[in-house]
Amino acid sequence: SLDLCVDELIQEGWDPVDAQGEAEARFGDRSRIAEKCGAISRGHQRAVRREVMIDNILQDLRYAFRGLRKNPGFALVAILTLAVGIGSSATVFSLVNGVLLKPLPYESPEELVWVAEATGSGGENWVAWPNYRDWREGSQTLQAVAAFNSREINVLGGGEPAYVRVAGVSEDFWRVFPMVPVAGRLTVGDDHKEGGSPVVVLSDGFAREVLAGEGALGQMVEIGDTRYEVVGIVPEPFHYPDQTQVWFPEELEAQNESRSSHNHQVVARLRPGLLPRDAFSELDPLTRRIVAPAIAANGTEYHATGVVVRSLQEQLVGRTGSLLFILLGASGFVLMVACTNLASTLLARGTTRAPEIAVRSAVGASKGRIVRQMILESFLLAVFGSAAGLALAFGSIVVIQTTGSVSLPRLGNVAIDGPVLLFTLGATVITALAFGLFPALRSGSDNQAHVLRTEGRGQGGRTTRVWGALVATEVALAMVLLTGSGLLIRSFSTLLAEDGGFDEKDVAVASVSASQIKYPERNDHRVLWDDLLRGVRATPGVGTCLLY
Repeated sequence: SLDLCVDELIQEGWDPVDAQGEAEARFGDRSRIAEKCGAISRGHQRAVRREVMIDNILQDLRYAFRGLRKNPGFALVAILTLAVGIGSSATVFSLVNGVLLKPLPYESPEELVWVAEATGSGGENWVAWPNYRDWREGSQTLQAVAAFNSREINVLGGGEPAYVRVAGVSEDFWRVFPMVPVAGRLTVGDDHKEGGSPVVVLSDGFAREVLAGEGALGQMVEIGDTRYEVVGIVPEPFHYPDQTQVWFPEELEAQNESRSSHNHQVVARLRPGLLPRDAFSELDPLTRRIVAPAIAANGTEYHATGVVVRSLQEQLVGRTGSLLFILLGASGFVLMVACTNLASTLLARGTTRAPEIAVRSAVGASKGRIVRQMILESFLLAVFGSAAGLALAFGSIVVIQTTGSVSLPRLGNVAIDGPVLLFTLGATVITALAFGLFPALRSGSDNQAHVLRTEGRGQGGRTTRVWGALVATEVALAMVLLTGSGLLIRSFSTLLAEDGGFDEKDVAVASVSASQIKYPERNDHRVLWDDLLRGVRATPGVGTCLLY
């Protein structure tokens, strides 16, 4: 201290006045030192309080865990109830996140748009080749415009025929979807000329599984009546459009020049900073102008009356968004029903625990401590329920993806990832508060001395009336939630139900393509189909077999 320093200086022979000044000079600004000492003291007090609080919370958690362990039946039912509610919500949100919220896995996906022809009836058509060509040459809002046409067919070249989707793509396709190939090159301008050398680009997965990986470069594959040389391999997971595995130049063969032949789909890339409506404002009057002569000669029935431009993500998702949001709402209702039932169960359990809580209060536990301990019990249940719900969600997603029981675009993007975990964490907190807060506050607000005096005397009339009102409210709320979820599920079923006009039960469809090189003549095809029909009809269990 300052006084001890002064005494030491005096003992060393300093004058008392000089010793006082020297001591103050050595200590520096006393007010600043006092502030530092105060800050150190306050920090120490906060650390002590924090340590005490953490220790109390850990004690409450241990107490809550012991309480649940003593009542395994209640704990199991509560955890399973929460697992169903949180698991269904997590499953549907993972679908919403993967299908609707994640950006497309392409470079600058916000620039990609789908372009189609508008019809006089308000619908839309695929695109006639001359219209595509005029868009490509006349557009200033689009960096690149590509036409394509895809189908499933046998591709020969490996050990066994591979029945995959192939796409004929126009010259700008790899400008709309720029990428660096795994090996080789992409098709370029000279490849997209009528009568040019047939070349193809393969997906990395197809090259590895069917051919020899990067060794596929230079090999020949057969598609239809043409043999193509493999010149490039593109990386996974690119498979546009429709899980395509093989891409070849569309311009190798002459295209139909009629503006009423809608044989192609068109995708384009906007210039940076522009929106789909900017492309529409340019392409719609352009289309009306270039199609006007054909409409004047033949009418509007088979010709474009304008254009449709929308983001590629919107085109891929379609009406799936509304279906998934309806499902998300229904799963939310299920979770609310679970919370309502659990809150009722906790209220009932709280009446049986009233003596225990009263004893804890009598030995010194504050109301805040009791409320906190009850809320921690709810959070513990919610955490276990969320863990079980995540396991349920993961299993559901695996089943959906592997069995194909649900037809959704971009299903491969669905996963239990960061956003889904954050959603589940938020659902856990909200759920714990939803079913645990009111029972905890009610337990902490009871007159514990009155509870101890009246226990076993039948003097709980007021409590019985309150409990009856709460039960009635819970039943009413559960009925409303169940009705709401039922209506949402019915709406979802209505949206999915599409009458095909025939009974599809016990009907199987198979696609078969014949090699134009192996079967070059029409008679060869007739013999192949006749043999195939005889073999299928002779199969046990097959009634009728048709070829179309």
